[in-house]
Order: sequence, then C-alpha cells, then structure tokens
Amino acid sequence: MVGVAGDFPEYFDLQVRDELTKMSNEQPNVQIGFTTEERKGNNVTIISKQGALGSAISAGFRMDINRSSPDFAALMIANSWLGEHRKSYSRLYQKIREARSMNYGDYTYVEWYENGGGNMLPPAGTPRSMNYFSIWLRPVQTAKGLKGQYEELKDIRVGHAPFAMKMALRETNELINEGMTEDAFQKTRDFLRSYSKLYVEGMSKKLGYAMDSRFYGRKDWIAELDTLLGQCTREQVNRIMKKYWQTGNMEWVIVTDESEVEPLVKTFNDGLPAPMVYSNGLKSSLTPEILAEDDVVNKYPFPVTKVTVVESAKTFGGE
Repeated sequence: MVGVAGDFPEYFDLQVRDELTKMSNEQPNVQIGFTTEERKGNNVTIISKQGALGSAISAGFRMDINRSSPDFAALMIANSWLGEHRKSYSRLYQKIREARSMNYGDYTYVEWYENGGGNMLPPAGTPRSMNYFSIWLRPVQTAKGLKGQYEELKDIRVGHAPFAMKMALRETNELINEGMTEDAFQKTRDFLRSYSKLYVEGMSKKLGYAMDSRFYGRKDWIAELDTLLGQCTREQVNRIMKKYWQTGNMEWVIVTDESEVEPLVKTFNDGLPAPMVYSNGLKSSLTPEILAEDDVVNKYPFPVTKVTVVESAKTFGGE
C-alpha cells in the first residue's frame, strides 16, 4: 500500500500510480492467519541484567480483537480509565506513582503501542492482525537500590516489584469485576472523544491513520471512533471488559538487576509476602488510608504457575 499526502504538484499522484503499474504483479506468499500458544496461569520471566538501576515490568495476554471490531471503542474507554499512556488521571498512575512515589510510569494498552517511551500520542503505522492487552510499569526500585539510599531499609529482602505487580493485578481485577461508575465512564468517554482527534495532527499522521483504516476495513477510523465512543454506554463497557479481559492467565516479564533475581524467584515460588516499604520521610507523609490499603495489597493473592530466569545476554536469541 502506498500513500501520498501534502502539497504535491498537479498530476503527481497520477504519476506515482503510473509508475507503480510498471512494477511486477507477482503475488508474495504472505501468511494471513497466525496462532499462538494459549497461556495457563501467571507465568513470570525474570531477565537478569547486570547494573540495572531498577525493575522494569511488563505483563499481558492475547486478545482476539482490534479496531475492526465494534467492541474496540468500549475497551478503549475502560483502558483509558485504568492506564491511559502518560496520563496522570488514570487509576494505576494515581495508585502507584501519585500516592506512593514508586516510579514514573504505570500504563495499560489494548493494542501495540510503538515507542511508548518516546511517543505521547499513539502513532500511525502499527496495525496488527493479532492483538493483546498489556500493563507497563516503569521502573520500580530494587532492594539493592533502596538499601543504598535509606539506612532504615538495610534489612529488606526484596524491592518493590512484587508489590507493584499485585497492585496492578488487583486494580485490573476490580475494574473487570465491579465495572466503571457512571461518573468515571462519562468523564473518560468525553476525554477520549476530544483526545483522539489529536492523533491526526499534521498531514503525515492523517495519511498514516487513513492507511491504517484500510487495513482494518474502515474508511476513517478517527471519525468512526468518535461516533462509536458517542454510542457507548457504561453497561456496554462493563460487559465488554468481562468478555475480553482476564487476569488468571498472563505473562509477566521483569528486567532487573542480578542482585534482585534470587529474592524475586523465592518470593514467587514460595508465595511470600511482599510488603511495601518506604523511607521514614515518605512514610510520615502518607495517609492512614494508603498504609491500610498497602496491607490489603500485600495479602492479595498472586499465584504464579512458572518462574523462568534469563540472562540478558541470551535474550532475542543471543548467546
């Protein structure tokens, strides 16, 4: 697929089309259907990286849905409330970063998000025939890092990763099971109806989203999305979450310092508690409600089916 946009001279588009007709009409052998292994339980992969300054966490599961589905807009509303990319109003951001000062980013996604560390808005040109839901927690402190900063934490066993994972799992579960309130639904839907129009600022982004629309069998995704969002109801969003989301079968990946690997393995394999720990200064500033919630999160069940450790040098097929 070739697209042209911008202030091109008269007949340039016809010239491009004419030149393309001279190319070979040989049809490539493109694989259309894909299959992936169904995951069972919560599986944790720990990547040991020498000198890592914290624990970067990703989690997710396959979803058989993308923008071609009329259900997708409803999932976007739920996802935005839970963890919209780089938005401080979202639930995970409020709980993990804002209330507890644990890290800088706690986001969720209902489709592939290219270069999440560099893009503020979802970029065009990333269509996928298969999709997934994902959680992105970046980064939380290791025990080594906390001990090096705070004398009062010199005896801790493990860093913040297990607690952050339990917090994300609990919040996702509560959203699925309890659903959005009417107020949260209305505010999030109204935000997305305005925010999504920013996706196509500039000719290149308009062109990219127009080409993506073709991939998904749509004419103009941004315009259609506004209509779909406007038609959504809270009951619909809560029903569709239950249809596509779950937390019992997920893949978790933690990239962390080598000193944190053994404590993490023991925590997950033995089902050990992972209480949240704070410096004295930070703890004194927290409300009793936050500290009480910490106890609830610490006790929240997080059964792990399998733990795998991988050396960073051996990722992506390296030796």
